[in-house]
Amino acid sequence: SSRRRHTRYPLVTGVQTCALPILLVPVIRNVLKSSLEEITGESQRLIERAREGALVRDEMEGGVITLTNLGGYGIDAFTPIINYPEVAILGIGSIRREPVYTDGERIEPRDRMTLSLTFDHAALDGAPAAAFLRDIVAAIRDPSFG
Repeated sequence: SSRRRHTRYPLVTGVQTCALPILLVPVIRNVLKSSLEEITGESQRLIERAREGALVRDEMEGGVITLTNLGGYGIDAFTPIINYPEVAILGIGSIRREPVYTDGERIEPRDRMTLSLTFDHAALDGAPAAAFLRDIVAAIRDPSFG
């Protein structure tokens, strides 16, 4: 099926950008082969082009998964909607400092946030999607993960 074809290509990620009056999703290509600095730089470049109204169609096509962040609006959790033909979207909520039990008896302040993964069951089963989300959490907790 054409919906499964994405799994054969390098990971291509869209980043939702508010460029009023419309929402745009520029695509960052070859994420798995890029450093965090390269991904950040490309993201910033595409976001700036979106704000300027200068994005071209090729810069918004071919994504597999979108990242969307409503944390800046104070939203803790939400259910993002997949941008077809992509197969998933990861919602990122606000970071909140909360009291957390660290060893069962001691309470310490820790930064916490909610991640919401919506995925297309026609393209991906639940267990691999859960493993993907687990790996994202592990990478956030320990950037040397992976």
